[in-house]
Amino acid sequence: MKKKANKLRIIACTLAHPKFTRKVGRFCEWYKTEGPCRFSGITSFIDSKLNENEPKRLVLPYTDEGYRSNPILDRYPNPIIKPDQNFVRVTIREEKLWGTYYSEWEFVLTPEKLDEIESNTKDGGHIQLYNIAFDQQLQWDPNLKISTSNGIKSGLKFQTKKNSLLALGFIHNHRSMTLAEYEAITGKDPVMLHARQTYYDPISHDGFLRQGISFDTFCGRIKNCYVRA
Repeated sequence: MKKKANKLRIIACTLAHPKFTRKVGRFCEWYKTEGPCRFSGITSFIDSKLNENEPKRLVLPYTDEGYRSNPILDRYPNPIIKPDQNFVRVTIREEKLWGTYYSEWEFVLTPEKLDEIESNTKDGGHIQLYNIAFDQQLQWDPNLKISTSNGIKSGLKFQTKKNSLLALGFIHNHRSMTLAEYEAITGKDPVMLHARQTYYDPISHDGFLRQGISFDTFCGRIKNCYVRA
């Protein structure tokens, strides 16, 4: 995570599926930004504070692809919705049933960027690193406050007095790398990391248990996808 002027940055790392190459990918980890071309694998985090609740750590954000044809985009600041600007629309709300926050990261990417991701994934670059900058001055939601959240390590904090929030972030840089390159830098198996976060996510974990799917079974299915790729 890096602060520059009014911008706060973080890297979202995703894992692209071998069969769905023209996709953003599924979340793996947050990382600190250290420069446009440098990635050293220092993890970060995001805290969120809704209403009068205590801040909570975002566990597993759900990633998806957004479309510029969405009429609501016309309401966003012009620098964000430029035709050649890749950006992220973040929504966070409370899930009282699970006692956690649900967050969705909608990546609105240009056709050229999707072409690049597809080409890289087909060449083995399944890891996608998105360098995202949040500018407080360019937020559509007037109730949102974005700041740093410090502890043993630094991260971002989204805060609002409402029961949900919307944040907009620029994608300033994107790069792909292979699974082996990622593991050499971070010391983590990205497929195992993705499988563990997905399986033990508070919102989805009960569903796996009801279906009688163990972690080893689920992890094996995920790994097989990449072995055959």
